[in-house]
Amino acid sequence: MNPNWTVAAVLTVIAGAIFYVLRLRSVLRESLDRGRIVAFAPLHTDPPRIETEPGTDTDRLLDALNAYYEPAGLERLGDAINQTRKETP
Repeated sequence: MNPNWTVAAVLTVIAGAIFYVLRLRSVLRESLDRGRIVAFAPLHTDPPRIETEPGTDTDRLLDALNAYYEPAGLERLGDAINQTRKETP
C-alpha cells in the first residue's frame, strides 16, 4: 500500500473520531439540559422540535414584522387583512 494512502486513511479515521466525539458531546449536553438521556444520540438527525403549534405564536410574528417593516408596514398589513375579510363572504 502506498504510504500516502495510509496517511490519508489514518487522517480520515482521526477526523471521523473527532466528529463523533464532538457530536456526542453536544447531544449529551443538550440531553442533560433537558434532564433526560437520549439513546443513540449521535445518530439522531431529525430537526429540532418546535415547542408551539404552527401559527399560534402570533406575538413573535408581529414583533418580527414590526422590526422589519416598521409601524407603517404593520398598518398596510392590517389594511390588507381587513380588505381580504371584506372580499370573502
